[in-house]
Parts: sequence; structure tokens; C-alpha cells
Amino acid sequence: MVTVYGYQESRFSYYKTPPNERAVPEEHPFLKKGQFRWRVENEGVLVTGETLGKVLANFCNLRGLHIDPDDSSQYFRYYEKPDEEQFVLVDIHVTRKEVQICSEQNLSFPIEPGDIVEVLALIC
Repeated sequence: MVTVYGYQESRFSYYKTPPNERAVPEEHPFLKKGQFRWRVENEGVLVTGETLGKVLANFCNLRGLHIDPDDSSQYFRYYEKPDEEQFVLVDIHVTRKEVQICSEQNLSFPIEPGDIVEVLALIC
């Protein structure tokens, strides 16, 4: 099984005070020295698939959305509904043993059990 975090379902949430027992203190460069915020890892969607393409297809089927490669060489189009024309550009990364991998648009990229796939908003 692979955990997938969608475009609107981020992997982590951050809080000023610990919201639950899963909260972990984390320093942040925007905070004063000695201050920290509380990070909680959210639950993603568990899907199967041996390749990035199969994982994304299974995720899309579960969520009723559509993701396909953009004309660029790196990003994907994320459609809230399969028949919608409007989309958001997203980046997809795979985290394997705490190493983040950008597979670009390689839908044949091999996925291993325990990998985490994140569909991320573009930030730059």
C-alpha cells in the first residue's frame, strides 16, 4: 500500500499549540530561536499500484478527479472533476525512506510499499 496526499489534503498541518497526542514540536526558520510550532502528520489515502501512473489512477478513481501530465516536462494538470476544463498545475513528489524524489512526468516510475506520494501546489 502507498499513502497519497492530494492537492487539497496536505501531508502536514501546523499549530501554535499541540492539538493532539500525534503533535511533534518543530523549529521553523521564521520563528524566534527557541520557539517552535507543532506538526501533525495527517492521514492520507491508501491505494495500491506498482507505478506512479497506477497509483495516480487508483487515487483518481477513489476521489472522482483527474490528473494528467501537462505540456511542460515536469508538472501535472489536476482536475477536480474528470469532465471539467479548468485545472490547477501541480507537482508530484514521491517520498521514499525520508528522501523526496521528483519523478517529473514519469508515470512508469516504480513505487515501493511504504512510499508516500504527494500532489503539491506549485509555490514558485
